[in-house]
This record gives sequence, structure tokens and C-alpha cells, in this order.
Amino acid sequence: MSGNYLRVAVIPWGDPKNWKYVNYCFEDVCKKGFSTLSLLTSSPSLKPDLTIIYVLDTLYDDVREGDYESLTSRVRDLIKNYLCVDEEPNIVIEVIPGIMKKRIGEIEILFNASPSDTKLMLLYRTYVKILDKTATTEAKDNSLEILIDTTHGLNYFTILTREAVFEASSMLAAHGNRVKVKVFNSDPLDTKDLPGRSQPNPCAPKEDREVPKTRYNLLYEVEVRPWDLTKYLRYSSGGSSSKLLTDVRDCNINQEHLNELIKFSRRVTASYRVGALVELLTFVKEKPEATQEILEIIDKAVKCWRMKAKVERLDEKTCETTFTKLQEGFRLLLHAHAVVSGTKKLVKQQLPAALSEVKEARKKLLEGSEITSALVDSEIGLIEKLRKENKIPRDWTTYAEIMEEKEEVRTEVRDIKSDLGRTKRNFIAHAGLLKDFIEIKKEERVELRIKEECRELINEILDEIFRELT
Repeated sequence: MSGNYLRVAVIPWGDPKNWKYVNYCFEDVCKKGFSTLSLLTSSPSLKPDLTIIYVLDTLYDDVREGDYESLTSRVRDLIKNYLCVDEEPNIVIEVIPGIMKKRIGEIEILFNASPSDTKLMLLYRTYVKILDKTATTEAKDNSLEILIDTTHGLNYFTILTREAVFEASSMLAAHGNRVKVKVFNSDPLDTKDLPGRSQPNPCAPKEDREVPKTRYNLLYEVEVRPWDLTKYLRYSSGGSSSKLLTDVRDCNINQEHLNELIKFSRRVTASYRVGALVELLTFVKEKPEATQEILEIIDKAVKCWRMKAKVERLDEKTCETTFTKLQEGFRLLLHAHAVVSGTKKLVKQQLPAALSEVKEARKKLLEGSEITSALVDSEIGLIEKLRKENKIPRDWTTYAEIMEEKEEVRTEVRDIKSDLGRTKRNFIAHAGLLKDFIEIKKEERVELRIKEECRELINEILDEIFRELT
């Protein structure tokens, strides 16, 4: 492990075949190589515990019909020839769908990926690979450092990789990790007179001569906080947030189960977005198996996406890649997985939610927010004041009754429901702690729960909040 951090490098690569031999330098370490990977694996200040190299399927040159898995396997084998480092166990090569029209001899290949699929695959792979690594590595204070190396990337691919890494970083921060993202690039260099790769040995230069030094630069670094995830809680309209793929036939996905998980995920993300922590904790406590179920159905979707991907011959001179398209429900489930995973780590007991858990969730999950944190703090402050004044009964009592506001209590849910828009605005303004909706009691600790007859109405409010995120 890199000091107190778990360090992960994410590197988008173009075509390494014609890269030139350069002497890359960072701080007091210089390393010659055809890519910055030689420096990354040698510098104590940079050396990652895990390196993810992303390449596009457009590197495919072996024209033949077949399944997409064979295509990605051949591209992966090709890239292995150009790693040119002594240690490879912690290097993962991921092949991502790209967009390109390419001619090989008499054959033209059309690579037909959707940019949204490219980004979603980058998001999924980055999140899952780093999550797997953090599960097997203990870092001090759950500290995670992610390096993005943009030196060798290819136009849109570099941009999508950077965007996906920052989104994945916010999801990992929601897990409770302290995440820092650093973006690197090397100085521009005229490569015209630099030696290329040796024909028999792609890891050796054509000529053994001195090559110029070029600096490897930290462009900027960003501390990523859990609340940064809310920037990404926006989904395309048109119902795509209810789907994983455009075509789920033969995917072994139970549609009824998927619908349940989508509904659950919408309410989880809506609760988080407005800081409704009692509701969020309740959902997570009621469905602790959600994280496993969400990942399982996401994995099924990815396997199905790959199974349906094809390399097809259109005619004697044209081939193309074809895909079923990933949908916004894929992103939604990934976001919900992150929120539920982070919340589960704060849960100390079964239902109901304890005030101490709400306070811990406020501290961890809302880190980085300002307005929402202030709203939650205000509501927690009122309940703390009641506790200190010994005004919280031992039996479940409506929050409004404890506050001695009985004259304002609308006991009939239909009365509240008649003005759903106003109730929703109040719900948001009080971070879900509407006095008519919540019951409180105190024995050894202060506990809160949703009033049973208000559950359906709260779900309606959260569904409406989610609709505003599309």
C-alpha cells in the first residue's frame, strides 16, 4: 500500500504501437519508456496499488465475424505487449466500446458504440474495480487516492474517462472513503526525432541513444466528499431510469424484481438528495440485502450487454459492432448501491432509527453540503432540546404532540394528501422530519420512526422528488 493511502491509477490509452521512447521525470525520479506507466510503477510518490488501463475496442485489427468477447480478448492481449514494466500483477486492462470508422486493407469496420455506453462502462468498471480493491486492503482512515493520467488518452475517450472517474469517486466517498483525485499529464514534446519501438522487441527502442527528459505534472487535485454524489443524481427523462438495457430478452433478469429494485433505488436517492435521513435509514434497515441484490442485477445486465454485442459482416467489404444500449436505470442502481452501502456502515441496530444514527449519518453522508446540513442540524437541534428537557415519552408519540402543537396536527392523511405539492415542499424544508409524519420515544436512547399510516404518502412524496431529478 502507498503509505497511508490506497492508491489507484486510472489511465486511458490510445494506440501504443507508434509511441516514442521518452525519459519521463517526476520530482527526483526519471524513467525511460514508451509510456508514463514505466514512471508510475517506479516512483515511490506515484506507484499505485492498482492500475486500470482503459483502451477502446477500436484497436481491433483482426477482421472477422464473431462474438464481442473474442474481440476484447484479442485487444487485451495486444495491449499486454506494450505494458513494458517489470511488475504486472496489479495492472488491469479493460476494453471499452468506442466510436470509429476504420479501414483495414479492403475491409471497413464501423465501431458503433454509444458515448453514453462508453461512459457507463467506464463508470461501472472504475467503481467496481476500486471497490473490490478497497475490500481487500486496509488504508488509514479509509483514505483513497486516485490518479488520472491523461498523457496517452484519445480525444473524447480521455474526457469521458475523467468524468466517469470523478463520478465513481463521489460514489466511493459515499461509502465512507476519504477520496482525493489527482490529474496528471506530461509536458508536450516534439516526438519527431525520438526513437520508436524495436520491431522484434516492442519494449526496446530502435536505437540506443540519449533521449530528452520531459516533466510529468500534477495538473490539479480535488478532495471528493460524499455530497458530491448529488451532482450526478440527474437522470434522462422518458422512462429510461426504469430500464437497464434497451433489450433485456434472454438476460435472465426477473422484471418484477428489477421493478422493485428500481422503485427502492429511486426512493433511496430521493431521500439522500433532500437529507431525509430517518427515511433513508428506514429503507436501508428494512432491506439490508439491497446492496447484494443491486450488484447482482447490474452484473447480469453487463453480462447480457456483452452477450448481445456482436461483430457483424454487413457485406463483403464492411463489418460493424452492434450493441444493445445501456439505460439510465443502470446509473440509478449504481448510485443507490453507493448510498445504501455507505448508510449500512452507520447502522448500529435494527429498526427503528436511533437519533445517534441520524447524527452519524448527518456527519458522514452529508459531508460537503451546506444548506441540507443546516436543515438537518436545525431539526436534530429541536429533538436534542426535547431530550435534554425530558419531554420525550417512553411510548411512541407523534412528534407534533410532543412539541405541543396538537392544534396544528392534521390526523387524517387525506387532508395532508389533498395538497401534495405543499406537503412535499414542507418535507424538503424539514429534511423529512415533518412533525405529523414522525413518532418519537426515549428509553435508553432516543428513537424515531415513520408513522405507519404516513408511509404511503411519504413514498409518494419521494417518488415526486425523484421525478424532478429526471
